[in-house]
Amino acid sequence: MLWKLFEDRGGIKVAEEFLKTYFHFYQYKEVDTKEFIRFTEYYFDEELDSFFKKYNIFK
Repeated sequence: MLWKLFEDRGGIKVAEEFLKTYFHFYQYKEVDTKEFIRFTEYYFDEELDSFFKKYNIFK
């Protein structure tokens, strides 16, 4: 699922930058699905409801 998200937005470089940013922001913290979706939408600056609903991951 995540690879599809990255692939549609630029591939491996985008994936590396996203994961690096995510790791630094949430290091030593617990993150639930809702927070992951919130961060992902903020990072990519777009609404991703349809993407996550396609994989049965709801807000």
